[in-house]
Amino acid sequence: QIDCSMCNELQCFDKYADDDTVVNQAAIRDEIDTNIGAWIEEVANCKATNEVIDGQPVYIGPICSDYADTFEIGAFLDEDCSIYTKLASFGDIAIAEKAN
Repeated sequence: QIDCSMCNELQCFDKYADDDTVVNQAAIRDEIDTNIGAWIEEVANCKATNEVIDGQPVYIGPICSDYADTFEIGAFLDEDCSIYTKLASFGDIAIAEKAN
């Protein structure tokens, strides 16, 4: 049986009750949200990567899925994200960029 007051009695969450901790966590969440929002906007507008295929810079941007029911992040060979390539995938690019 679950005793709802047990955590209070054991002070399980006291380390999270500090106002400074709560404020810091909120600030970190806001910063993460801002960074993710900026990244999504960059990808939506065709984001340059550090990857190159046959001397061509690689960009990432949205593309319809194979079934056209959702979108994916695809790899492109032009700054307008109109020349799609299967020679690279977003997963491969993300791993390579994280390693760099």
